Amino acid sequence: MNPDGSFTGVRLFTPAIVSGDKWRLTADGNTLEAFRNGVSQFTYTTDGSYAAGDVGIEAYTSAFTFTAWEGGDTGGGDAIPPSQPTNLGATAVSASQINLGWTASTDNVGVSGYLVERCPGNPCSASFTQVGTVSGTTTSYNDAGLAASTTYGYQVRATDSA
Repeated sequence: MNPDGSFTGVRLFTPAIVSGDKWRLTADGNTLEAFRNGVSQFTYTTDGSYAAGDVGIEAYTSAFTFTAWEGGDTGGGDAIPPSQPTNLGATAVSASQINLGWTASTDNVGVSGYLVERCPGNPCSASFTQVGTVSGTTTSYNDAGLAASTTYGYQVRATDSA
């Protein structure tokens, strides 16, 4: 609440966040309600009115990850997928390990991570299988435990919330 009585926002604190919980916020006029796994946890009512873009989520724990906004106006969320990584290079550092590196992808909001996928053979004799993930700021992956004298193909895909 501002000194002049106008409403600017509210922070609500909730009990421990458990990994795997599904949270949903609803805003209707001057009421904000939070649901945990489909069950209402709390309701907060103000003298003001919530408009599109007034509701957000802020987490102070790594156990909570906001993955999607269901319904309503996202306030300009991410609808554009990232560019795909370029310049994928591979270096065999031993008979059982290949180190990969690539040029980072770009995105209008941010790259959240990379999926590293491998297939046997050249050309691939089977479908690509995901063998690892790295954060959006990492542009390398070390693939260890490989069979000696075997050829592998790799691809790296960028991910974000789009």
